[in-house]
Amino acid sequence: MNALINIILIFVLAIPLYAQDDNDAPEITGQDELFTPEETPITITLGDLSVEDVDNTYPDDF
Repeated sequence: MNALINIILIFVLAIPLYAQDDNDAPEITGQDELFTPEETPITITLGDLSVEDVDNTYPDDF
């Protein structure tokens, strides 16, 4: 048989894709009651805040 035979090779490449949820911002839900004398600066730390974060564990992942 003198027919021209075309051989088409099809390769299928399967790449697994994993969708990651959006990084939702943490939300400050409260704070400890803090006191300082008048005209005296005060530092607020993460330990003084109550935070909710659906993506991370507070305060370990901060």
